[in-house]
Amino acid sequence: MVAVRQDKSHDSMLVLEERNMITFLLYLLDHDGCRKTDLYRYVNGCPRGSEKMAKLEACGLIELEVIHQKAVFVHLTEKGRDVAERLAGIRDVLNGPS
Repeated sequence: MVAVRQDKSHDSMLVLEERNMITFLLYLLDHDGCRKTDLYRYVNGCPRGSEKMAKLEACGLIELEVIHQKAVFVHLTEKGRDVAERLAGIRDVLNGPS
C-alpha cells in the first residue's frame, strides 16, 4: 500500500522543492545575517524572491531583520541552521569521491 499525502499545503518539506530554496539555505549557512539584496544577487536576481523568503520564514527556517526599508538582513533560525547543515552534508556526499 502506498501512503498518500492528505494536505500538501501544510507539508513544510515541499518548500525545499521550489527553485533556489536549497541555494538560499546553503548560502545563509556561510553568510548568516547577510543583506537580503546580497542573497538575491547570489542567486542571480531570483524571480519572486520576496515570496520565497516569506515561505522560508513561514516554515520557521529564516528570520528577517528589518532595519529600515532598504536594509533587511536574513538570519537562519536554529531550525533553519539544522536543515542547512543537513543539506550541506548531502551536498558533500554527492560532491565527494565516486
